[in-house]
Amino acid sequence: MASAFIVDVTRIASRLGRGALTGIDRVELAYIRHIPKTGAPTHALLRTKAGILLLSADAFGMIETWVAGAPIPCARDLLARLTRRHDHRLGRIETALRRFATLRTPIVFAGAALRRRVPQGAVYLNVGHSNLSPRMMQALGAVPGLRRVVL
Repeated sequence: MASAFIVDVTRIASRLGRGALTGIDRVELAYIRHIPKTGAPTHALLRTKAGILLLSADAFGMIETWVAGAPIPCARDLLARLTRRHDHRLGRIETALRRFATLRTPIVFAGAALRRRVPQGAVYLNVGHSNLSPRMMQALGAVPGLRRVVL
């Protein structure tokens, strides 16, 4: 078993409130539902325009309620108003998920921040093929022994 899991939720977060989930979204949702049940420490990772958020496992429950049809909150914080001026829906989602953040950092500092927060030997799972930029992969590579699984 992995020492910890980090599930990238960037794609499913971007799809919330935009109609029916795609096949990729449904597979990502299945992992979101299953991985916390493994007993291993579990976090979600969300890429925003301001950087990355490492979220507690409680964020998975919030995502599941939105998928089930719960309304997305109406409030946007200042950061969302500045970075998501033209996408209010995603700004509201990011605002709501930010309250679960155990780490907030610009991408340029993500490698050092993740190295301090993510246990050695953790597994990064990316189902949605988002966040595969060289900067993100370099940041993840800073975590000793991190295994990247991209489906």
